[in-house]
Amino acid sequence: MINKILVPVDFSESARSALQFAVDVANHFNATLTLYHAWTPPMSDAVLSVDDQKEFFIQDKAQRVKLLESWCKEAGTSCTHIIDDDEPSAGILKHVASNNFQLVIMGTRGESVDRGLWVGSNASGVVEDSTIPVLAIPHYANYKGFKKVMIAVEDDETDLEAWEYLSAWLGLFKPKVTLVHISDDKQFNQERHWLKDLTERVNQRFMGMQADYRIYSNDTVTEGLNDAAHELSADLLVMFSEKKSFLSKLFGGSETKRMSAIMNTPLLAMPFD
Repeated sequence: MINKILVPVDFSESARSALQFAVDVANHFNATLTLYHAWTPPMSDAVLSVDDQKEFFIQDKAQRVKLLESWCKEAGTSCTHIIDDDEPSAGILKHVASNNFQLVIMGTRGESVDRGLWVGSNASGVVEDSTIPVLAIPHYANYKGFKKVMIAVEDDETDLEAWEYLSAWLGLFKPKVTLVHISDDKQFNQERHWLKDLTERVNQRFMGMQADYRIYSNDTVTEGLNDAAHELSADLLVMFSEKKSFLSKLFGGSETKRMSAIMNTPLLAMPFD
């Protein structure tokens, strides 16, 4: 199901952390990693002739290719690399569309070699616009496997077909799964009923999942999910990013996008039409 994984890197500690996650995921799926680096011609402090400037660019790009080769070797698994001069988010999405990747794994913040080039904002843009799942790794996330997974759900109008990919993913890692709903209604008995029903349908459809469910009362979805992640000690938060009404409640855009930048829990954003 997953045999090609794209891993954007800017040579920051955040990217290195994401690579650690990517290696384990690749080993579980027996997949190939492709490291992607968006190269922007650097500015030189010196006044250079046109020829000297070209040479300066060539040397800088060659150094980055060597870094990519070093990171591939460090990964210790099947690994290739790409470097081009696209804007980072656009370049990532271009390669997702043209090279048949099934998953993107990337860091969400950190201090990069190109200061401020794509520290968080690019990860958020990819999460929002990608047509394939994106695993966004916060800078301070420590890899410990995916033993406890929480899946954020808004309502019971869930297309179970959208869970096929997720079921295969969870089947490999075999975590404890909890469906989580954040309610702003203090009297949430009705919501508890449909959440219980959804959990039962998911468990019946995907026999290996055996999910539990929890409902949290909070006026703010983001705060509620943060509370849930801490209480459940979640190793992974899953959100279905086709739920535009759910994702735009707080931020006027994609809540998944914002969550990838503020959570300390890795986020798997699942885009489905």
